[in-house]
Amino acid sequence: LQSGVLLAIESNSIYNQINSLAPFTIVLVLLTAAAMGMVLYYGTKRIIQPLQALSAATRKFEKGDWAQRAEVTGTGEISELSYSFNYLADQIEDMYKSLEKKVDERALQIRTAAEVAQNITTISNIDEMLNKTVELLVQQFKFYQASIFLVDRSNKRLDFKAGFGSA
Repeated sequence: LQSGVLLAIESNSIYNQINSLAPFTIVLVLLTAAAMGMVLYYGTKRIIQPLQALSAATRKFEKGDWAQRAEVTGTGEISELSYSFNYLADQIEDMYKSLEKKVDERALQIRTAAEVAQNITTISNIDEMLNKTVELLVQQFKFYQASIFLVDRSNKRLDFKAGFGSA
């Protein structure tokens, strides 16, 4: 027995059903594209732009702009990161200024020591040299008074030798 089944369907009925899905498919693709665009736009605005601003602030700070700080907006992780950057930047700026101040103080001490050493080598009179030294100390370090005492030969008494400023 050779047999078969033949089913005849008109092509219009199949294509009509497919053609009726085409507008729905196009609308679905357009709505999906619009939703993805909105997600990308808000994602960029809330995540990418703050990260880029923080990155720019860190690059400027790295190049020596000690006043550079990150803008803290919102309450998310990026805001916490910006807050942490600002805190660390404040700490680094304070340490840098402190170190600069100490370097300036040390440079003043070295200059004063050099002037005292020059006075020692150029002035032959010890009383004049001691007077000049205490005067220089008061002027350079903004002391209100300085004195020099020397131990006597018995190591039991201090003798006043020179003083400058109001005691």
